[in-house]
Amino acid sequence: MKRFYSTMLLLIVVLAALALSACQSSNFTPPEYDPLAPEGSEFIFTLLDNGTYSVKKGSHQLTHLVIPETYNGKPVTEIGTKGFSGCVFQKVTIPNSIQKIGSGAFDSCISLTSVTLPDSLTEIAASTFANCVYLEEINLPKSVTSIGASAFQGCTSLKTFSLHEGVTHIGSNAFYNCKSLATISLPDSLTEVGKDAFAVLGNDTFIEPNDLVYNELDGDLYLGNAKNPYVVLIRVGDRSVPSYTVNSGTRVIYSSACSSASMTSILLHDNVKGIGPYAFSWCRSLQSIHIPDGVLTIGEDAFWGCSSMTEVTGMNNVTSINDYAFGYCSSLKTLALSDKLTHVGDNVFSSTNALVTTIEGEISYIGSPTNPHMILLRVTDKTKASYSIHADTKIIYQYAFQSCEDLTEIVVPEGVRVLGNGAFSGCKMLGDVTLPSTLQTVGTSAFRNCKRLFSATIPENVTYIGSGVFYGCSLSKVTLPFIGEYASGAGNPLFGHIFGISDIGQHPTKIPTSLTQVVVTNCTTLGPSAFSDCHTITSITLPSTLKVIHVGAFYFTKNLKKLYINDIGAWCGVELADVTSTPLGYGGTLYLNGKKAESVVIPEGVSEIKTYTFYNHQSITSLEIPGTVKKVGDCAFEGCTALTSVTIGEGADIIGCAVFKNCAALTDVTLPDSVTHIDSNAFRGCSALEKIDLPKSLVFLADHVFKNCESLKKVNFSTKSGWHLCETRLLLNPEKINVWNDAKNAERLTGDNVTLYLARDAK
Repeated sequence: MKRFYSTMLLLIVVLAALALSACQSSNFTPPEYDPLAPEGSEFIFTLLDNGTYSVKKGSHQLTHLVIPETYNGKPVTEIGTKGFSGCVFQKVTIPNSIQKIGSGAFDSCISLTSVTLPDSLTEIAASTFANCVYLEEINLPKSVTSIGASAFQGCTSLKTFSLHEGVTHIGSNAFYNCKSLATISLPDSLTEVGKDAFAVLGNDTFIEPNDLVYNELDGDLYLGNAKNPYVVLIRVGDRSVPSYTVNSGTRVIYSSACSSASMTSILLHDNVKGIGPYAFSWCRSLQSIHIPDGVLTIGEDAFWGCSSMTEVTGMNNVTSINDYAFGYCSSLKTLALSDKLTHVGDNVFSSTNALVTTIEGEISYIGSPTNPHMILLRVTDKTKASYSIHADTKIIYQYAFQSCEDLTEIVVPEGVRVLGNGAFSGCKMLGDVTLPSTLQTVGTSAFRNCKRLFSATIPENVTYIGSGVFYGCSLSKVTLPFIGEYASGAGNPLFGHIFGISDIGQHPTKIPTSLTQVVVTNCTTLGPSAFSDCHTITSITLPSTLKVIHVGAFYFTKNLKKLYINDIGAWCGVELADVTSTPLGYGGTLYLNGKKAESVVIPEGVSEIKTYTFYNHQSITSLEIPGTVKKVGDCAFEGCTALTSVTIGEGADIIGCAVFKNCAALTDVTLPDSVTHIDSNAFRGCSALEKIDLPKSLVFLADHVFKNCESLKKVNFSTKSGWHLCETRLLLNPEKINVWNDAKNAERLTGDNVTLYLARDAK
């Protein structure tokens, strides 16, 4: 597998290099388009969906890193995931343009001692400063509201830390093994603190080697701030008392704070907002508990093993119950559930629970007094061919319909938000599924081994699709709102994720051979290698919302021959990273609003046709570009072998590198008097082209513009005094047509109205 992966990456590089080789020596950029890049090569920039840039490290290593505010005239708003991880600089200055710092951005920057963060930042992502062992102090801006998991893990020199009011979330292991951390100030705004956020490696007692000074009251340990020292209940001292009342200043119950206590009664006052992982696990004597209205999340394993607990009340605003939260609560009969619930983790309601359910037909439900059908818990009779799901259901719990082997069709009603892990897995006869527009989450393996499911549609509002949703299905067509794991682009970016694929090398072997059609309805990005090696796919539909297609997205999709789009103007603005990003790189047909696109008219208002936009599209026969288009990007129509005529409206300025290269049928070209630059290889290989009129506005003609134009006899231009060979492309004479001195295009040039005879060896 490693050998295959390495070979594939090498092929990507070679293919891209071959496609661009003609442009690399002559990719002229006139001064008004010069990138505003910082000096040196210490940065690599990536264009984002919103038209701004993300930045990461280049080849240079600096002592003091100053990240630029702009690149190419646009703001730099994001530091990429692991963007500067492992760098050796001691100080970093981040501009106010930065709105997001990706996870692991400065992970293991072992020399880093000082950081200046921008006021625009709202989140410290996971592992951002993990293992920065010499980082002693950092001041967070007041705009930050969240500290990600492991954000400062292993910062062994960090001594003090202060969080402003407004911070609501601290992720698991956020300050794990910060063994020198003596003082931390936590705000009253906290609602969630992850597992082991303040723990030290190998230390379960919160005593040495942890230097953190806790606030103590009646034997209990807390962390907080000067006004309220009791914000987070870290550890209950005496766990043998029969009843316990949480301090009125406490906002969050820390992980394992009350675990294994012998209390029968625990009172949570109304100020409590968060219940952490394992907070009350193995409290075997606990009989009931009331969850205050301020609590939004129940942490994983929060009440695991509370075997005597019969009732949980409140929970009026809980939106998320995490994995195993009520696992092995064998006596639990009554569990109040909020109508606002949007997430239920794995094994929250284990089979050992004694929950009182609502039975309707062959289906059992649990819920709230106002909606007893909120969660479809399980099917009690699995021998039916169809089931009717109650209209009030919001969540279908994990494995609810698992192995209903006679089920042939299912309609999931509007209002359902979550389809749990494995919900319909093993339904071997299931062939017809209707999912609602309200659906937001499709869990892992939801339709695993539904062997008769030949077509499936995931609705547009879904934001998460779990791994292997369609593993073992015989799909011929699939409709997805986005490609990968998350609508945001996070997680696994591969199309094959829905079949349990985590490595691009698995695409050819694990995607079902029956799958030929893919429809994408609502994404802005196709990630790196998204469809790489997807040999079975023959047609794809892409949405008008699409903005960026990353490297290798369509590498070696050799059978993809049909591209469907609905908005050709939007398609002209899609940023394609390179030749491996274009969906018809191996040749194919473009369909616009379902019809074969032959006479293509770019709509008024489009200002630029991006690089590779119509690369190798075999269906286009004629092309009209309006005057609003100022630039036609490199290779935009390269390889359009059916293209015979091109008309470019007044206003266009630049014809980029290899724009019409190898358009072998092209005979008629109309260029406006606004064109000033024709870059290298622009008409190379247009073997049917016999003549062309160069506009009077033209000031630059690059090398090999007409190479291999065997039929070309006349190149006419007027109102210029002659031709001028350039020593450099930046020193242009606007009174002449300036020819790059390596062009060797001309054999004889005379007069103001000149016929250019191509030298046969200039080719």
